[in-house]
Amino acid sequence: MSTQGKWEIGWRLARGVAKGLAVSLVIALVCHYGLGWLRVNRFLGFLLAMGTGASVGALISRSPWEESAWIDALIKGFAGLGIGGLLYWIASSFMAWKLPLSLAGLPHGLIWMQSPLLFNPWVGAIYGALIELDRGLLPPLEVYRR
Repeated sequence: MSTQGKWEIGWRLARGVAKGLAVSLVIALVCHYGLGWLRVNRFLGFLLAMGTGASVGALISRSPWEESAWIDALIKGFAGLGIGGLLYWIASSFMAWKLPLSLAGLPHGLIWMQSPLLFNPWVGAIYGALIELDRGLLPPLEVYRR
């Protein structure tokens, strides 16, 4: 196995995490600083996680100049709705920890899933990594056209 093949999955994961963090951090910063949503209720948090998943899926799925990229973006955007909601549900049900200190204007003792600044990047990073892993599982389309 070549060095490139050995490290390919790690680089792919790192690239997916970075892309997902970039998109979701923009959404989180707009919610936190732009709209002033320091704390959201569970329903709005669920909707924000779904929107973050859809945005990450639609924006980082494939390059816009590739053939049928809009179909891939649409499918991964819809899948992001479900995956974002699922990640929020898992985290709010099983990982509802309180902040031990005050952070970025957030009060001490706030459950971290109530702040878009803390949970949106988490959703984007995980779904971004899944998207990048998905891109490398199947061979290019030209293989099937022979």
